Formats: sequence, C-alpha cells, structure tokens
Amino acid sequence: MAELISQLESARSQIEDKFSKAGTFFQDALALIEQQLKVLGSLTTALDPEAIGSATEDLFATAESLHALPGEIEARSLRMRELKRDVAALRPQIHEICGLLRYLRAFAFNVKITAAGMGEEAAQFSSFSQEMGTRIDQGDKQIREFMENLEVLDVQIEGALKIETALDTQVRSMLPQVPQCLSNDASAMRAYNLRVSDATRRISELAREVQMHVLTALSSLQIGDTVRQRIEHVQSGLQAVMELVERLKSEGAPEVQHERLASHVKAMLAAQLMDTAETFDAEIKRMMDMMAQIADGTNNLVLALDLEHGDGNSLRGLEQSVAQAFVLVEGMERATEQANGVQVATGKAVQELLARVGSVQEVKDEVQYMALNTSLRCVHIGEIGRPLQVVATELSTYSKHLEGAAASTMKGVERLAATAQQSGAGSSALGGKKKLEGAVVRLKGAADVVEVDLKEAITQGKALVGQLANAAEKLNFKAEMVDIIYNAAAALSRESSFQADLDEISTPLAEIMGKLARTYTMARERQVHAEFAPGGMGIEDVTETQENEDAFEMFA
Repeated sequence: MAELISQLESARSQIEDKFSKAGTFFQDALALIEQQLKVLGSLTTALDPEAIGSATEDLFATAESLHALPGEIEARSLRMRELKRDVAALRPQIHEICGLLRYLRAFAFNVKITAAGMGEEAAQFSSFSQEMGTRIDQGDKQIREFMENLEVLDVQIEGALKIETALDTQVRSMLPQVPQCLSNDASAMRAYNLRVSDATRRISELAREVQMHVLTALSSLQIGDTVRQRIEHVQSGLQAVMELVERLKSEGAPEVQHERLASHVKAMLAAQLMDTAETFDAEIKRMMDMMAQIADGTNNLVLALDLEHGDGNSLRGLEQSVAQAFVLVEGMERATEQANGVQVATGKAVQELLARVGSVQEVKDEVQYMALNTSLRCVHIGEIGRPLQVVATELSTYSKHLEGAAASTMKGVERLAATAQQSGAGSSALGGKKKLEGAVVRLKGAADVVEVDLKEAITQGKALVGQLANAAEKLNFKAEMVDIIYNAAAALSRESSFQADLDEISTPLAEIMGKLARTYTMARERQVHAEFAPGGMGIEDVTETQENEDAFEMFA
C-alpha cells in the first residue's frame, strides 16, 4: 500500500502540473483570440459600408462630372468669345466718342476766339468757353478710363480663353479613358468592400466559435482538481487502513479479522480509483475532442484570413486613376475660377462703364445747354454775334452726335452685362477635388487597416495553431496518468475483495468508513462508498454542509 500511495502521489503531482500548464495555455489562447476579435473589430470599423459607400459614390459622381467636361468647356468658351466680341464692338463706339469730344473741345475754344472782339460780351463768352472746356475734359478723362478698363477686361477674357483651350486639349486626350477607369475602380472598390466586410463578419464568427470552444475546454480543466482530490482521498484511505490494521494488531485482534477489514476497504478504494480512472478517461477524451474542434476552427480561421489577405493591395489600384482624374478636376476648377473671375471683373467693369457713359451724357447735356445760351445771347447782340452763333450751332450739332454715340455705347455695355450674366453657370466638376481627396483618404485608410490588421490577425492565428499543436501533444494524459490510475486500481483490486459478511468487522469498519466518508467532496465518491457500506455505514455522518456541496458538485 505504501508503494501504491507513492505511485498515486506521482500521478497526482503530474496532474496538478499538467493541468496548471493547460490552464495557462488556454488563458493565452483566449488572449490571442481577444486580440484577433479586436483587430477584426477595427477592420469592421474601417470597412464601414456607409463610409466606404460614400467614398465610392464620390468617385462615381466625379467620373460622371468628368464625362460632362467637353460640353461645359465648349459652352464656357463660347460665352468667353461672346464677351470678347462685345468688348471689341465697344471699341469703335468709344473711339467715336473720343473724336466727338475732341471736336467739341475745339469748338469750345473757337467760342472764346470768336468772342474776343465783342467788347463787354467777350468776358461772358470766354467764361462759357472755359466752362465747356472743363466739362469736355472731364468727359474725355472718363471715356479714356472707360477704354483702359475695357482693355484690362479684354486681357482677362483672353487669359481665360487660353486656359479653356489648354484644358480642352487635355480633356480630349484623357477622355473617356480616365473617368471610365475611375468609375470601374469605384465599382471594384464597392465590390471589394462588400466582400471583405462579409468575410470579416464570417471570420469574426469563426473567432467567436473558437473562443467558445476554448472557454469550454478551460472549464473542463476542473476535472483535474476533481481527479487530484479523489486520488488524495484514496491515498488518505490507504493510509488510514494501514494505521487501523496496525492498531488492531497492537490490540490483539485476530489476523483474519483485520485482513478481512483491510481487504474490504481496499476493495472500496480500488472501486474509487477505477471510477476515478473511468471518469478521468472520459473527460480527457472529451477534452481532446474539444482540442480537435479548436484546432479545426483555428485552421479555418487562418485559411479565411489568408484568402482575404491576398487582395489587400486591390485598394491601392485606385491611386493611378485618381491621380489622372485630379489633373482634369484641378484644370476644370482652375478654368471655372478664372471664368468666375472674369464674370466678377465684367460685372465691376460694367458698373464703371455705365457710370462713365453716364458722365459723357451729362457732358452732352451741359454742352447743349451752353450752346443754346450762346445762341440766345448772340441774338440779343445782333449782327456782331452772327459768327459766334455759327460756332454755337456746330456745338449743338456735335453734342447731338455725342448723344447718339453715348446711347449706342450704353447699349453695348448693357449687352456686355447680359453676356457676363450668362457666363456665371457653374461646373459639375466643382468640389470634385475635395471629393477625390476625401474618397482617397477613406479608401487608403481602409487599405492600411486591411494590410496591417489582417496580417496581424494571420500571425496571431498561426501562433494559436502552433500552441494548439503543442498543447494537444502535452495534454494527452491517457498514457501518462489515466493508465497509471487504471493500473493502480487493478493492482489494488488484485489484493482485495468485497466481504459479504461484515458482522465480525462491523465496529472497526464503521469507524474507518465514517472517517473516509467525511473526507469526500464529490457525490460520485459517496455513491461508490455506499456500495461497500451496508446500511449507509459512514454516510449518515455527512453534514448538511457536505450535502449542499454534493448538490453543487452534481449541478456543476
């Protein structure tokens, strides 16, 4: 029995050591799976259907706007040419006004010269002449500034036309390939996102399934504590038998009595060991089945991750087509900004031109008024005023020509204003640059997560597979421990037997059976004990607390 106690101690020690290592392994496996689920969670966030969907929609919208560029460029160029035509149409009208103002200036000077010999009237006419000259000079200044503004506007229009022409050449060389490529890539991104998102969900489910298997395996390690305790109880039982036999010998009990007592108790302890070995064997088989399920689940997880990782760079294929689209979008936005600048400049110029033409019309009114006054005064002074009256008549005639030229110029400016208003239509490509930048940031961010996190998840998964393979080998307890318990039970059975007649040994048997019963912590131990204890010998001494522990053990 001492040798058997030693063998059982070796098995118990190994069980404690190996189950401790198994617990550490399963805890590490759970930590790895938690990391994988965290990585998969970040993938799910990065591949959020709404965010990626928005990015691909922006790409589709940009591609569509690029297809519309030729028509927009042609329409805007047409309006620019119309503005240039309207500016060109104003030049001869302005030159005509300038010429008329020169004539009027000359006639105003003639008034002064002609009136020089009129005595007292000369000063009055000289004042008229001076005032008319001042008004005409003011009008001349206004009309020359009008021309300068018009020339500045013409330069702006010419610059915008050059940009439109260059953009048109660029667009025609890149359409329809660039927007079509962008659209195709957007479709590919959408399909990729849907597939990877679905795969991520599927992989997450696999990881959680493995996690549940590991948790179940971890909980099954309780069998190690159960077996260890039951071995300890058998060891203490063997020790108790040896001590009782020695005591009976010292008390002079017949040898046959203590031999029969030892044989019966050892038979019960052999039954306890056999029941422990069978329970342990069944639980170890169940644990190994769970290990196989964990291994299969983990292998499936790694395979699924490997399948997805191959496409991690597909998101990178977008960069080239986006770069080409950037060229067109930037060109279109630059052209649109230039066109909008021309529209704003034209609006300002029109307001200034209208004001300056209005000033010329005021000059015309004042010259006509002065010419009329001059004619009237000439009538009063008689024959001496006739030469001056001729000059006044010429002033009136040319001021009417100035009125017609100013009215015609005013119509030209209004036509220019109407054309400028038409050129204000925006481009469908406006905002495309920001959309492309935003889409690229989101998609490249998703690509980074796919490449980095999937790689990390694969590394973790393979590490888990390696741990499982190592653990499966180390946790194969049957040969090392289960068989030891079976062999110990068999050895104990060979030197013991169930005693049917227990009357002669009932007193010492009741003593040792009661002592052993109080050490039990599992219901199965009491059930085996009851088979060797007539009338519940020893079991009736179990306390209420122990019964509650039994209920908990059976529930567990």
